[in-house]
Amino acid sequence: MCQGRFCAEFRLPFFGIVKPNGRTLDLDKSFSVKQHSSIWKKIAKIIILCILLATFVGQWVENEYPLFYMAYLTRWTLLYQIIYAMFSFFTTIYPMQWMIKATWVLFSLAAVHGVIIVLLFWLTEYGPDFPLTVY
Repeated sequence: MCQGRFCAEFRLPFFGIVKPNGRTLDLDKSFSVKQHSSIWKKIAKIIILCILLATFVGQWVENEYPLFYMAYLTRWTLLYQIIYAMFSFFTTIYPMQWMIKATWVLFSLAAVHGVIIVLLFWLTEYGPDFPLTVY
C-alpha cells in the first residue's frame, strides 16, 4: 500500500496538482492564500521584501568589484529569496493559480539554496580562528 503510493508520487510531474486518483490539489486550501491575507501579513511581507532589496542593492553598490558581485553562490541565494518574496507578496494580493504554483517552486528553490549555503559555510569555511564580523 505505502510502496505503491510512494512510487505513484514519483510518477507525477513536478508541482503537478492532479493526483494519481484523479483528484485535484486545492491550492488555496493548501497554501491558505485567500483565508489568511490580512493587512498585517501584507505589511510584513512588503517590509521583508524592502529589507532584502536594500541589502542586495546596497551590497552591490558598495562592492569593490561590482561586475564580480554575482560570482558567489550566496548572492544568487539572496536573489532567489528576493524573487520568492516578490512572488509571495503579489500572491497575497492577486491569488491566481499560476502565481501560487510559481511561488511554490520559488520557495523550494530558495529554501534549498539557503540550507546549502549554511551547511557549506559551517562545514567548509568556518574554523575556530575564523573572524566573525557582526554588522
